[in-house]
Amino acid sequence: SSTKKRMWKTASFGGGIFGWALSLLAMGALWSAVLFWCRDDLTFFDKLIQCVVPRSFLGRISGETYPSIRSQINGLIHSGFDKITSAFQVTEESVDGITLIFVSKENQQPRKKLPVLFWVHGGGFTMGQARDDWGAKMFVSIGKSVDCVLVSVEYAIAPENPFPMAFDDVLKGLRVVSENAELAERFNYDPKRLHVAGCSAGACLVGSAAAAATASGITCASMSLFFPCVSPRNAEDAFHGVAADDSSFRRNGNLSFVPTEYLRWCWHAYLAREFAMRPTAANASGQDDGRDGEVGRDGKEEERARDHLLDDKLRDAGECDIDIDRAMDDVRVSPLCAAAWSRGAPRRTLVVTGYADPLLDEGRELVALLRKAAQKHSDDSQVILIEAACSHAGLEFDVRAHSKVVRVLSSMIKADAEGAGAFDVIQ
Repeated sequence: SSTKKRMWKTASFGGGIFGWALSLLAMGALWSAVLFWCRDDLTFFDKLIQCVVPRSFLGRISGETYPSIRSQINGLIHSGFDKITSAFQVTEESVDGITLIFVSKENQQPRKKLPVLFWVHGGGFTMGQARDDWGAKMFVSIGKSVDCVLVSVEYAIAPENPFPMAFDDVLKGLRVVSENAELAERFNYDPKRLHVAGCSAGACLVGSAAAAATASGITCASMSLFFPCVSPRNAEDAFHGVAADDSSFRRNGNLSFVPTEYLRWCWHAYLAREFAMRPTAANASGQDDGRDGEVGRDGKEEERARDHLLDDKLRDAGECDIDIDRAMDDVRVSPLCAAAWSRGAPRRTLVVTGYADPLLDEGRELVALLRKAAQKHSDDSQVILIEAACSHAGLEFDVRAHSKVVRVLSSMIKADAEGAGAFDVIQ
């Protein structure tokens, strides 16, 4: 009997502690929710998304989970694209191994050649597709004030197709659109009125491709970069807890839409094969990981690390360190590369980011670099930064900012035919 009483008291005491612990956790979660909903840099719809989409959806992405996540997201993107473009003529073309999706108004009058908007979709280098709903929405929005042809490029997706395959595909697509006279004639566009744009990782790819194209003599009339994801360094620093206290990653990297862990995983999945810095800690110390012949002392540890990642560890992204300094010195990796704009930037550039985007600092840094290049190479180049009250890629939730972006982009497309005055009106 006394034993049962002691057991009952112990259980009651343990249950009480457990109950208090749960109460403290619930109070902490409630307080976090209150602070979150009080943020003035997020729209109501952004806040709603943060509540509906769990942070673990992308925050715990791995080799086992990413195929399913990619399938779900790509299905939604494709469905959205089909609905948005249902009233337009959509044509898929494969040229020189590159797939391009052409979108234009049906029964377009062929009296004059139209400008062309070359679009690169986002998706963290690891998902997304040319039939992209984000680009289609922007095309429809600007189409109310300016006619143009949308061309969206299909590029190789990591981790199955690591760096530099995506960059190579985007640059090749850009060259096809600007140099293939037969396509230009068939789709009634003027390759000399070439405007490039992209969102997130697509902004990074199209920015790097535009820099490379400029160096090879291809002129881009304008460049629009939406929520650019252009620096693996920021995600790496935030992941390891060494990001500056006032950085956008420190403030916004805990949001569910593009958490720090996901962004770091994407960069690793894309860059690990080319920029792996050293083997895993186990392999570096000579420990056996069950893979015969992979550990040795013949000076080829780095090469083995890359092969090791490609075999079955790359999807877990984190099995080795990325040489970020070396990566950021390569213009194919990022338009933030110091040498990217050594020959000048497009005459007119628009950069859009969000106050609640972890990538906000990257957008601002890119604007500063582009403005410096503009001052050095041209007297009339313009670089415009628009910061919306939204999280990553949530432009449509800030109606005022969305309206301004549409006006600016439409004016840039008009300006290459009508002169600088058409662009100056909206400044």
